[in-house]
Amino acid sequence: MDHFKKRNSPFLTLAVICSLIPFAAYGSSPGSWNFVENGHSRYSIVLSSHPSEVERFAADELQKYIRQISGAVLPIVVVPTSHSIFIGESLAKTNGIPMGSNVLGLDGYVIKSVGDSLVVAGREERGTLYAVYSFLEQIGCRWYAPNFEFYGKWGGQYVPKMSSITLPALNIIRKPDYKYRKEYVEEGWTHTVAADKKLISWMAKVGMNTLVYPLNYDGENRVVWDRVRRSLIPELQKRGLLIEVGGHGYQNFLPPAEYFAKHPDWFGTWDGKRSEDANVVFNTANRAAMKQFTDNILSYLKSHPEIDVLDLWPPDGARWSNDSANLALGSPSDRQALLLNHVAGVIRKLYPKMKVESIAYSYYLKPPGRVIIDQPNILMDFCPISRSFAYPIWDTASAENARYDRILKSWLDGKAFKGEMGFYSYYTKYAWRSLPVVVPHLIQREMAYLHSIGVDGIGCFSELGNWFTYQLNHYVIAEASWNSAVNVDSLINDYTTTDFGPAAKFVTRYFKIMERTVPLASRIQGTPPATFAEMQKYMHDFETCEELLKRALSASSGNEEAGFLIHKLELCLQYATLDLQIREEGISLANRNLNDPFNDIKRLVNDYKAMSKLFDDNLSEGVFIRRNGYYPEW
Repeated sequence: MDHFKKRNSPFLTLAVICSLIPFAAYGSSPGSWNFVENGHSRYSIVLSSHPSEVERFAADELQKYIRQISGAVLPIVVVPTSHSIFIGESLAKTNGIPMGSNVLGLDGYVIKSVGDSLVVAGREERGTLYAVYSFLEQIGCRWYAPNFEFYGKWGGQYVPKMSSITLPALNIIRKPDYKYRKEYVEEGWTHTVAADKKLISWMAKVGMNTLVYPLNYDGENRVVWDRVRRSLIPELQKRGLLIEVGGHGYQNFLPPAEYFAKHPDWFGTWDGKRSEDANVVFNTANRAAMKQFTDNILSYLKSHPEIDVLDLWPPDGARWSNDSANLALGSPSDRQALLLNHVAGVIRKLYPKMKVESIAYSYYLKPPGRVIIDQPNILMDFCPISRSFAYPIWDTASAENARYDRILKSWLDGKAFKGEMGFYSYYTKYAWRSLPVVVPHLIQREMAYLHSIGVDGIGCFSELGNWFTYQLNHYVIAEASWNSAVNVDSLINDYTTTDFGPAAKFVTRYFKIMERTVPLASRIQGTPPATFAEMQKYMHDFETCEELLKRALSASSGNEEAGFLIHKLELCLQYATLDLQIREEGISLANRNLNDPFNDIKRLVNDYKAMSKLFDDNLSEGVFIRRNGYYPEW
C-alpha cells in the first residue's frame, strides 16, 4: 500500500522538479497550468482508438494515482477534449512531436505541454508507461522501493496527498544511458510470486526493463520459471517488460539423468572417465550431443513464447571436459564461444528478435583467444565476482579491480566480441551475508564510467528478504541507469527528507559514514586486511552512527514511520558492529597465547551467538536473509 503525506505547498515549483530530474530537458511558458483544483479536474486521459495493452495500463495507472493524490477522477476517452492528456506514441506524432530513436533510444520518452494539453509518450510501449510514472514524479510521487510487506502500512513508496495540483509547462525528454536495465532473481531464496509481482510493479516505476528468472537454477529444482510463469507473465507483459530466462546449467537442456545411460559419449570427461556430474560440461566436441542440446533448447523456446532473452550459461563452478577432443577446441572461453555462436545462429533464424545472453565469468572471464563471438543476437554480461567494493572498478589501489577493468576493456575493443556488453554489477551480493554494504556514490561513479566506455547494460541481484538493507543501492542503480551523472546527494536527501522527516539530517550523516566504513570494516571478499588500529577507528565510526540513530529517534518523536524505519537501520548497524567485533577478536586471539582457551574464546563465541539471534529474531524485517540455512555463520 502506498503511503500518503500532506505537502506544505499545494504545488511543486519548477526548481524542485529540475533538481529531481537533472537529465531532463525543460522548457516553460509564462504561468502555470492548473491540473487539479479542489479535487476536480477538467482533464481527460486520451488513448488512441486501438491502444496497446501497455498503453491502456499506463492510462489506468495515471487515473489511479491522480485519484489517490487528489480525489479527482480523470475519464479515459478516445475523443480529445480541450484539456487532454494524450497517451502513447501515435498520439504524440499526431501532435507533431518527433519520436525518433536518435532522440529517445530504445525506451526514452517525452512529456510535453501542447497548449492546454499534455503529451505523455514513449517510443516503445513501456516508454509510455515510464513517462506516466515520470509525470507522477513531477507531482511528488517517489518509488523508493517495492511495496513489500516489511515496509508496513507506509509501503516503500511515497504518494503525496493534495487537493490541487498546479504545474509549470513541461518539456521533458529522457533517453536512458543503459539499454538493458535488469533485476536478477538468481538464487531466489526469499522470492515468492506475491513479492515478485510487487518487484515487477516497482521495476516499471523506476524504468528497469528486464526481469531475469532462472529456468531451473543450476538444475536444483528450487527456483524454476515454469512454476511462476503463469502468474508473472501477465504482470510483465502489461508493462511491456522484457522476460529473460535461463541462468546457470547446461544440464537443463541435456540432463545426465535422461541421456547418460544411453549416450555416455555425449558427456564430458573428468578424472579419465565420462562423468554424469552436472557440473562437468557436456562433450561439446560431439556433434550428436550438440544437436540434441540445441534441439532441446528450440523445443523449450517453442513452448515458452514469452521469452525475449535466453540465458545460456555453463553450470556455476563448471569443469570443462579435459579429453583430447575437447581440449583440441581450445580454452573454456573458446569452447563457450563456439557453443554460443552455434546456438545463437540457429535461434536467430527461427526467432530473429530473440537475444541469447551469456556471462564472462570464471574460466571464461577473458575473451576467447581463437574464436570470435560474432552472432549479432548475442549479449554478454561481465561478472567481476571477486572485486573489491572499497574502490571503484578502475582503481589501481585494488589490483583485482584493475585486472577486471583491463579484461572488460578487452571485451569492448571489438576484436573477439561483436555484440552488446552488460555489467553484472554485484552491487548487492549473496557473499555479503546481508551486511550493510551500501555504496550509492561508488555505484553512480562506476555507472558513469561504464557508460563512458561503452557498456550497454546493468544488472543486479534482487533478493527480496534483505531489500531494505540495500534499498539505496537498488534505487541509485535504477536512477543512474537512466542518467549516470545523477546527483546522488540529491537522491539521498530527497529520500531521507521524505521518509525520515525531522530526522533526515542524522540519517543522511549515518549513510555517509556507513558508506565509507562498512566496505573496509566488514569481512567481505575483496576487502583489504585491516590493522588493529584501523579496526578501532571503524568501531569508533560505528559508535558515531549509533549516536546519530539515537538522535534521529529523538528528533522524530511522534513520527511513527520514521521510528519504524530507524529501527531497521539499527538492525543493520548492530550486525555490522558484531561483524567487526568478531574480526577484531579473531585477530586479537591470533596474536596472543591462549592460557585458558575456553574463557579466551568466550567473547568470540558470544558474538557469534548474538549474531545468530539477531538474524533469527528479525528475519521478517527486510534486513537479513538466511541463504541455504547458514547465514550469517562462516
